[in-house]
Amino acid sequence: LILLHVEDDSDWAFPLVEKNVNVVAVNYYGEAELDTINFDDQAAAALAVSELYRLGHRRIAYIGPMHHNAGKGAQARLNGFNTKCAELGITTKPELVFDEQMPGSTPIDRGSASSESEVAVKIGSLIAALPANQRPTAIMGYSDYYTMLVMRELQHAGLRFPEDVSAVGIDDSGICGILQPTLSSIHQPLSGMGEEAARYIINQSEKRLAKGNEDFGREPRWLQYAAPKFIKRESIGPCKA
Repeated sequence: LILLHVEDDSDWAFPLVEKNVNVVAVNYYGEAELDTINFDDQAAAALAVSELYRLGHRRIAYIGPMHHNAGKGAQARLNGFNTKCAELGITTKPELVFDEQMPGSTPIDRGSASSESEVAVKIGSLIAALPANQRPTAIMGYSDYYTMLVMRELQHAGLRFPEDVSAVGIDDSGICGILQPTLSSIHQPLSGMGEEAARYIINQSEKRLAKGNEDFGREPRWLQYAAPKFIKRESIGPCKA
């Protein structure tokens, strides 16, 4: 059994560890000791910062999840952003971080009455209202979708991509090639992760058959991380500020 995107607090995941060893989770961050392959979320966000830094960007806005309780994967992406900025000497300005998981970040109402589009309007308005010398020269988002929503609001405010602002998303979802301009993103190799999960289950099954199930026992938890890859498209360019 291969499980996809199991919620962190899913109690039903725990019995699977004891009752069936032929189970692998993809992108699971909960406490159950399931064999797991995850996208390296922290490395993905760090890679996005590095690519923007390489093009001269030093004022980078971070667009976090537009809903509450996004989970440990979202926290890992925020950590990757903050850690890489600190490593490169980029000052992380609280007014340019829109993520409720970061202390001191710009407060945005993410209540049940607020849709993601409404949250994006607020974020876009705050960024567009900044003086030109304080406005971010680039934005990066927790996901392609949230990056796209804020891009749309900034375009409505008259800003151009990448002439005025560059943008990078994370996941490299199908939406990236539909946008105008097309969105640069950090590729998450979901197909490859599924293949690795299947390969592990098959290999473990063959080992048990060769040794005998009763004598095999349970091995230490298998936990792997899939590496990110930067995909350059039209939304990113050199910093002109």
